[in-house]
Amino acid sequence: MFKMNIRAAEYNDINGIIDIYSYYVLKSTVTFEIQLPSYQEMSGRLAKAHETHCPFLVCEVDEKIAGFTYASRYRSREGYRYTVEGSIYIASSFQGIGLGSALLQELFYHCKRQGFRQMICVVTGQVNSPSYKFHINNGFTYCGGLKNVGNKFDAFIDTHFFQREI
Repeated sequence: MFKMNIRAAEYNDINGIIDIYSYYVLKSTVTFEIQLPSYQEMSGRLAKAHETHCPFLVCEVDEKIAGFTYASRYRSREGYRYTVEGSIYIASSFQGIGLGSALLQELFYHCKRQGFRQMICVVTGQVNSPSYKFHINNGFTYCGGLKNVGNKFDAFIDTHFFQREI
């Protein structure tokens, strides 16, 4: 059995966050980011989360960062102020054991406390991907997709939109 702790991300977590995110940037199409963000860039993302009152959480397993999730403002226009976009990344060695769902539930809780009402998640790739199933299993509704809007590793990739009331 493992000891799991979900808490607010801190600046001393940035290296662990980058370690997890590096797999997704360099070897997958889960994110359309092509270059791995620097320590300063990722620190800036954490600062932006604080400035906009959006949660940025990490999950520790046995005191090691095993995953992270965060919300960001969905759009900059004032009319979208109650809607956030959620993102979640789990280290490959910790996938399939419930960390993602636990992190997401905690993200919902913190978003709701901040007054947000809707969460949008964008999933890349095929409709029946593990990420697609993960979002459906966590209460999201599939809203539709866009064909070939992303490009990574010399391939055009679809995106799919999911929404959930918080």
